[in-house]
Amino acid sequence: MASTLSGIIVASAVMLVLFVHVAVAQPNDWPSLRFHFTLKRSSMKVHGETDFSMYANPILSDSDDKVLYDVFASFTDDTTLYNYTLIDGAAYASTTPFSSSLSDKDKVTPSVDCVDSESGTLPAINAIVTAINKATAVSSVKGAGSDAISGFHCRKLFPER
Repeated sequence: MASTLSGIIVASAVMLVLFVHVAVAQPNDWPSLRFHFTLKRSSMKVHGETDFSMYANPILSDSDDKVLYDVFASFTDDTTLYNYTLIDGAAYASTTPFSSSLSDKDKVTPSVDCVDSESGTLPAINAIVTAINKATAVSSVKGAGSDAISGFHCRKLFPER
């Protein structure tokens, strides 16, 4: 499932190539990022959601030669709030049940668990950023269905809403 999810989200991440390449040129000025995902397969839903965003904040190493992103995502369903956080490479999942009933408010027991950051539950943002940073510009595109626009080669993968 993780490889399928990675394949689906790569198209969304491609749009960040130029943005991240600018950041590479200025290593002390890494941007915070918002990744918005639209999953096209209903089987890939995350807590029932096909549209969601993940927020990433850059953390530079002491020597400024490496950057990892701390990441946050939040989901709700009818009875629970789910928060996923990646801090210093450690992934955490918290769940907070909630109810509109006053009598249930004392029964709410939030929980926090460490999770495998490569579990495939959510897209691996640091792996996406690494892949984008390693991407190279295409010098030419040949074949049917490709469009060349002012030196950039793109093909629309998803229709706009």
